Parts: sequence; C-alpha cells; structure tokens
Amino acid sequence: MRYPFVIVLLLLPVYFLLNSCQKEISTEGGNTVIVTPTTADSSYLSHMYYVYYDASGADTQEVFTYTYDNLKRVIALTDSTNDPTQPNPYIASTYYYNGTDTLPFKTRTYTTETSYHDTTTTFHFYDATGKKIKDSVLRSYSTFPIPSYFTAVIVSNYTYVPGKIYGITSYTSVSSSLLGYKDTALLDAKGNLISNKKYKLDPSISTNYELYVTSNLTYNNNPSPFSKLSNFKSYIVFPFGETFYEEFVQNSNRTHIDELTILGSGPGGTHSYSEDYNSYYYNANGYPKEIFSQTATDSSRFIFKYRAF
Repeated sequence: MRYPFVIVLLLLPVYFLLNSCQKEISTEGGNTVIVTPTTADSSYLSHMYYVYYDASGADTQEVFTYTYDNLKRVIALTDSTNDPTQPNPYIASTYYYNGTDTLPFKTRTYTTETSYHDTTTTFHFYDATGKKIKDSVLRSYSTFPIPSYFTAVIVSNYTYVPGKIYGITSYTSVSSSLLGYKDTALLDAKGNLISNKKYKLDPSISTNYELYVTSNLTYNNNPSPFSKLSNFKSYIVFPFGETFYEEFVQNSNRTHIDELTILGSGPGGTHSYSEDYNSYYYNANGYPKEIFSQTATDSSRFIFKYRAF
C-alpha cells in the first residue's frame, strides 16, 4: 500500500493586495489606530486525501492532517486510513523545534498496525545554511499477539557539491547484521532531486558496495506545497524503493518517477516501478488542488486542502 498526498489553494494575489492596504480608525479619545486587515494565506497544507484504485475500483483511502504553531511551523502530522485489511492503522508524527528555528531538530513517529507498534525518534542536524548534514535515528519495534521486540540505530551523513548530494547510512540492530548504504543524487537548478543511485553494503565483504536502487524523476514548473512546510525541508532526502509522494522533499511538482531495485541475480532479481503524475489541477495561485497518478496496474487520486493563518 502506498501513502500519497493532498492539496488545495486560494487567492494568493488577493493576499498581497489586502496586505498592502491599511485603515485609520479614530477612537472616542481622539487616538488614531492603524488597522491592518486580516488576510488569508491559504497556501499552507491542511489536509491531504489519498484514494487508491485497484482493478476493482476505489480501495484504500487515507487522510493526512497537518497541525501548525503560530510561527507556521508543522508540529504534528497524522495519517489514518480505512484499509479493511488493516483495521485502525494510524501514524502520528510530532516535530520539535529550538526557539524560533524554522527547521525541526527532532521528529518522533508512532505507528500502530494490527500486529505491531513502532516508535521512531529522529534527530536532525544542519549546517549554517540550513542544509541537512546528519540524521540520527532510534527505532523501537514490538509485535503481538506473538511478542517480539527489537531496537535499531540508523545514522545518515550528507555532503554537498554543486548539483549533487552524497549520503552514507549505517543501520545496526540486535536482530540483524550491520547494513550500510551509499547514495549519489543529482539535483536540478531548483534543487529537485532528478536521479539517485543507492549502493548496498555487501555483508560478506564489509568494504564492498553493490548497486541496489536507481531512481529517475521529472517535475513541472509549478510550486510544490511541500517545499513550503518546515518539516518537509528536512524529511526524506533520497528516494528508496517505491518513493512515497508525501514524504519526499520537492520544490516543484513531480510528474514522473522510474525506479529499479536490484534484489539479486537470476530470475526475479530486479523489481521495476514507474508512476506518472500526469493530471494536475491547480488553484488560482498555481498550487495543485488535485492530482491523478497512474502505474501499469493501478491509479491514485490526491486531493489537497489548504488553511489560512
């Protein structure tokens, strides 16, 4: 099951027009008060509705809900679904900030499914320009009714050169051997990631990395609502396997993605995935209000709703 997204937007030109107008009101005491009209900035994502269509028709429906503080920072994101195979699954993320910082230093995510609970805490680190240079993740995972429990530590480091991002990730767990990944990503002039190669550490040869996933993405020229949100400026940096629409940093709107996962040698050793986001419908200010996507076997619909401050 994929987890996509939702967007609707109104009246940005009106915002600038009204924001430039002020009124003078005289009180009974002769004082003059300058009143700036309250205006609606409706380009901040409020809800995203995702409907997945399989061969028999509409299937899973998800609702993503965003909560902000008075500095327009995302402080919570919840994801709920009506998937009949997963009664009452729920994902809730909380974002933490230092002072008036606009990027979160910590994210805590709780996931509840029918057979497991997962708590993941991520610490984000940035350089002086706001680029992410490190993620440090602690994951705690428990299953039921057959109880089992494990923890994992995941650390990713990022470096930058013009037009590229490099990443190195290590994954350690009490229940598995050391895993490691390396990423090499290319960016376009707007900072959108247009391709990535992910290499996986060969557990039998600790210094040898093998090509694991290749990704290629294209975009249109319209602004993405995710680029405006504080948490998405620092969320998932590289695509991996099937890239979820709502988790991936993008400054423009994605129109296509191709990914190839290399699982091993022999028949069935690779898995390819391709999706077109080829039907966009926009609000007057250029932000999408509805998107339709299509793969070889299914389709999805994203509906976006925005809020005003």
